[in-house]
Amino acid sequence: MSKVIHHADVETATLAIAKECHELAVNGREDGSRCVFGLATGNTMASVYKSWANLALENSMHPQTQGFNLDEFWPLAEAGEQSFGAFMNEHFRGPLGLGEDLFRVPACPAGLDPVDFCQSWEAAIQNAGGIDLQLLGIGANGHIGFNEPGSPSSSRTRLVDLAETTRLRAGFVGDSAPRQAITAGIATILKAKKILVFAYGEDKADAIRKALHEPPHSDCPASYLQNHPNVVWHLATY
Repeated sequence: MSKVIHHADVETATLAIAKECHELAVNGREDGSRCVFGLATGNTMASVYKSWANLALENSMHPQTQGFNLDEFWPLAEAGEQSFGAFMNEHFRGPLGLGEDLFRVPACPAGLDPVDFCQSWEAAIQNAGGIDLQLLGIGANGHIGFNEPGSPSSSRTRLVDLAETTRLRAGFVGDSAPRQAITAGIATILKAKKILVFAYGEDKADAIRKALHEPPHSDCPASYLQNHPNVVWHLATY
C-alpha cells in the first residue's frame, strides 16, 4: 500500500526526504551495522543530497552508511563526464565524506561480461544485508531506474536498451552516446525494506497517476511499486 504525501513546494519535500535519510544513516540498523541505501541520480535527487549533507554538517554527524547506485550507462567510456559515477561523486559521496569502499555504482569495467557483472552486483547487495531505504525518481514514461516500459516485474540487475526520450533527457545526442545502461531490475528494487519516491512537474503527472491508480502493468514500470508494502510518495508543486 502506497502512502502519498503532498508538499507545498519542492524545497519542503526535499528537506523531508533528507531528514529521513539523515536520521536513518545516523541511527544505523538495530544490530549497530551501517544502513544500506539504494541511490538515484538526477537534479531531483541532487537537491536531496545537498540537504542531507547540510544536516550532517549542522549536527557534526557523519552518516554511517553505504550505498548502491541504481544504474549507470554502458559502455561507460561513452558517457564521459555525464556518467552517474561522476554525478554521485560530486553530489553525494564528496559532500557526505563517504569513502569509495562505502559507495558503489554499477559501472561495468571494459572487457568484463555485463551478465557476470550484474550477477556479482546482485550478490554484493545481498552480502550487504539488502537495501534498507531505496530512493527513486520517476521518468515521464513511468520508468524507475532504467527500467523502461515493457520491463517485467521479475527483472533483476541487467543490461538494458535506453528509450530515445530517456537519452535526450539525459543530454545525449548522436550515435557516439551510450544507448544502453546497467540498471537494478524491478524485482531488485522491490526487495528494499522501504522505498521513497520523489516526483514533481507537469510532465510527470500522467506517469504518477498511472503508477498510483492503474493496475500494475509493464507499460508503466513505476506501477509495480503498488506491490511493495512500504512505499512513500513525496509529491510537490513548484
